[in-house]
Amino acid sequence: MLFRSAALTDPLTGLANRRAAEERLTALTQGGQTYTLVLFDLDHFKRVNDMHGHAMGDLVLRGVAEITRQHLPEGSLAARWGGEEFLLILPEQRDKHLRPLLDRLRADLRHHRYGTVNGVTACFGVATASPAEDPVEVVQRADLAMYHVKEQGRNDVHLADLRRTQVS
Repeated sequence: MLFRSAALTDPLTGLANRRAAEERLTALTQGGQTYTLVLFDLDHFKRVNDMHGHAMGDLVLRGVAEITRQHLPEGSLAARWGGEEFLLILPEQRDKHLRPLLDRLRADLRHHRYGTVNGVTACFGVATASPAEDPVEVVQRADLAMYHVKEQGRNDVHLADLRRTQVS
């Protein structure tokens, strides 16, 4: 059991790793459950590493992980998807609850001090799965929504869909 836990945990942040997130997505899909997926990427993270060093970059990633954990609704999973990219699997959320939750998370990330780094911002893309929808498609929609935010100026949230209907 200890080895399985280690195999599913990101050693730097203590969050679930990509494998654990993929397993959760598969289980939800096989169970026909809906969920809301949030993919977020820290803005200009390379600058943090270049200006402050990789040890400070690691401190930022650990801090982002801790702040993210504090904002998760019950039954959620936060994972480090790769590099400075994070994935949240939430029980299905409606816009009226989701946007305030993500705005609070964005504000906390921006106003937190991580060692010598004064806050970070991020681009958030959101997609809500239909029952039994292929998780790869859900991740792709969230990814496209996240890139929409990057193109529009960063530090924002784009709801790719709530039931496949384009909303912004």
